[in-house]
Amino acid sequence: MSRVEVRSLLPGDARACDEIVRSLPYHFGDPTGVAECARSVRSDRGLVASDGSSACAFVTWRSWFAVAYEIKWMAVRADRRGAGVGSALIEHLAALATDDEMAFVLVTTLSSSVPEPGVEDGYARTREFYAARGFLPTWEPAGWWDHTNQAVLMVRPLARAGLEHLERERKP
Repeated sequence: MSRVEVRSLLPGDARACDEIVRSLPYHFGDPTGVAECARSVRSDRGLVASDGSSACAFVTWRSWFAVAYEIKWMAVRADRRGAGVGSALIEHLAALATDDEMAFVLVTTLSSSVPEPGVEDGYARTREFYAARGFLPTWEPAGWWDHTNQAVLMVRPLARAGLEHLERERKP
């Protein structure tokens, strides 16, 4: 793997993020999702990974109840998938979440209950990626997205500091 720099997502990164999305037509085939992702990279907190000259991956997130960061959108340019770029983003995000005393990082992706016949680089690989980085499948909310695509919520527990924060919030 070549050296990857992870830094905060900046407004000037939006077009590069759009190009990353275009490199993944299978994963970003829904025009509504593409538009939502484009809005997210222009308005939400995020990180970008670059391999020297240009952005090759990004992640955006939001906070929930002062205990969790939810990954809204994440993508690694097609030619950089499997090279450790996504891992660098996830670990950087987990470190930020821990620093902010979060207890969890959450992500929603396509459930294994959705068949992907003949797809080589599909969501099975995505779920394996998250599982290898400590995310556990926890819930398949029926109808969350639509009646065709079943979602699975995956959760990565963080350091004890985040859990202690949660306990402090519950005490009167």
